[in-house]
Amino acid sequence: MKKALPFISIIIPAFNEEKMILHCLDAIKNQSYPKDKFEIILANNNSTDKTVSIAEKQGAKIITETQEGYIFTLNTGMKAASGEIIAVTDADTIVTHNWLETMAIIFQDPDVVAVTGSITLNMRSTTIKTLSEMLYRLFLQFNFASGKPHLSGPNFAIRKDIFMKINGLNTLYELSGDVELGLRAKKYGKVSFTKDLKVFTSPRRWRMNPFKALNIYGQSYFSVIWLKRPPKMHQIPVR
Repeated sequence: MKKALPFISIIIPAFNEEKMILHCLDAIKNQSYPKDKFEIILANNNSTDKTVSIAEKQGAKIITETQEGYIFTLNTGMKAASGEIIAVTDADTIVTHNWLETMAIIFQDPDVVAVTGSITLNMRSTTIKTLSEMLYRLFLQFNFASGKPHLSGPNFAIRKDIFMKINGLNTLYELSGDVELGLRAKKYGKVSFTKDLKVFTSPRRWRMNPFKALNIYGQSYFSVIWLKRPPKMHQIPVR
């Protein structure tokens, strides 16, 4: 007998995302997963544009976090989840049609406590798309092979009971809090990576100054993974 499908809460942290949020929500609403088996929670971080009204019209539940910052907003949204599985993506990200279905299959293994997947930059160039996905996949595989599972903000999920057991996100980690979450979650079971769990995300954080972005995220990653301490850099307002 097949296991009953789990109810999944999808959390989207957002700050002034009126240009992106509708595409994100459309992709989620068009999932192959039964519509009565998931909820969408928009975790709003002081948006002053139409982000909230757009999300409400699309049926999303709105949770508000007034303390500025991605880590605080995501933590509040995840704690408000009613599903046994908490899935996370970003407002500038488009998930694949079978995103939730793939996730549910992975969690049929009772040993799996969290999962992350492939991330591709949503660009016109097929070459850049393919290269970005391959390089990031290799990066994740290196982390997992090193015994340091790296959850990634636009594309991960965790069991709600495990999330609560480890007291949620550590808000001292303004950057790479998702990475740190994976390191703690592995103490309670298997943290998995699968390339079949796919999303396409905006390259906007890299377009402005790719070298600066690489430096910030690189230092943050090194601090969390190898030094096991919060990065000195601070997170800009949510996305």
